[in-house]
Amino acid sequence: MQGPQGCGKTTLCNELRRQLGVDGIHAEVLSLDDLYLDFDGLEDMRKRHPDNPLLSGRGQPGTHDLGLISETLGAVLQINTTRVPVHLPMFDKSANGGRGDRSGETTTIQAPVDVFVLEGWSFGFMPLTPDGLKERHGGSSAAYSSRHSLDALLQVNTNLSTFAATTYAFPFATLVQIEPVDYDLVFRWRLEQEQAMKAANGGRGMTDAEVEQFVARYMPGYELWKDGMWETGRGLPWEGSGLRLYYGPEREVTAVVRM
Repeated sequence: MQGPQGCGKTTLCNELRRQLGVDGIHAEVLSLDDLYLDFDGLEDMRKRHPDNPLLSGRGQPGTHDLGLISETLGAVLQINTTRVPVHLPMFDKSANGGRGDRSGETTTIQAPVDVFVLEGWSFGFMPLTPDGLKERHGGSSAAYSSRHSLDALLQVNTNLSTFAATTYAFPFATLVQIEPVDYDLVFRWRLEQEQAMKAANGGRGMTDAEVEQFVARYMPGYELWKDGMWETGRGLPWEGSGLRLYYGPEREVTAVVRM
């Protein structure tokens, strides 16, 4: 499942799991947000790319732990054969002043698992060719991307190639995409999410201004790499089996399109 920050992917997945459970179908969910590098890894990434603000914190391709992705998804794929419980990692977004860190806690799942959902803001994103990226970078639809250097975007594009090769090698049977009618809604939705988290944990997390900067760092991804998830002929495991849900300002479904 792909959808922007704050749109309610976790809520939707939890309800899906509950509804399937009523019918005796055992579903489990993991977020790409729980597969980021730990704090030290994120700091190392930031220091190695001091001139690339897109890699100054978690979010963009290059900030996920690819080894952890392979290990975790591989274990889930085999769980019904091995019958070995899988410990899904967790990421604490409130740690280090909202910069985050891997939690010491995990979520344990056990066989049999009938349905497994991986959700994330960038799931399904596909890299562009260097020439394609250059063309998009100078286009009228690149309001956020144009704020960054071409070199910075090319680095993330390269990272996305590696991420895609690692993650989409697993046999995801279908893809559900949440598409807001206006991507400016993401700023409001993500702020609401942060404020709710801080209300529940005693105020730990990002300030409102930090949330705005945080979301702005993600916006080039929607402009440049999102549409690649539906391109045919790229060997994506969900090709021909997708669903796009259009969301209005209050996260209401305004239209459903089969992809």
